[in-house]
Amino acid sequence: MERKTRFSIDKLDQLGLKVEAVLGIGAEAVLLRCRWRGYEVVAKYRLSKSYRIRELDESLRRNRTVLEAKLLATCRRLGVPAPSLLYIEPEMYVLLMDYIPGKRLIDVLQMRGFQDWMIDAFASLADREHVVKIKDRFGVEREFPTCLLYTSDAAD
Repeated sequence: MERKTRFSIDKLDQLGLKVEAVLGIGAEAVLLRCRWRGYEVVAKYRLSKSYRIRELDESLRRNRTVLEAKLLATCRRLGVPAPSLLYIEPEMYVLLMDYIPGKRLIDVLQMRGFQDWMIDAFASLADREHVVKIKDRFGVEREFPTCLLYTSDAAD
């Protein structure tokens, strides 16, 4: 069954965003690469769910947008590699983050043969080195330095 997702980016014009590309469409949000005040940014726009009561939908989207902004800021403060939060507009359900060129973690893992794995990835600090722990569907855990997982487009 093909899932159709519709969203309107008209509201994003109010923030001065010039949409350049759609990076991804998920169940809860759309990721867009944009230009904003001369910077290349990622806009994360939380989608409305038509099956929810409007007031509940708006509250959930607003609260999740604010929570994600707090989590991003906490990650950065603790030294975990994460995009910098540039702007939040909770009433429009939008986060603006710096754009980090490169490949998505899931794409790198699939390219390296991990497509059968159910990935439970989290960043941890071990001896001041960033490590991603990956757990397969059987619960076997392996550690990889993040430098092995994140590659820039220029490197390939």
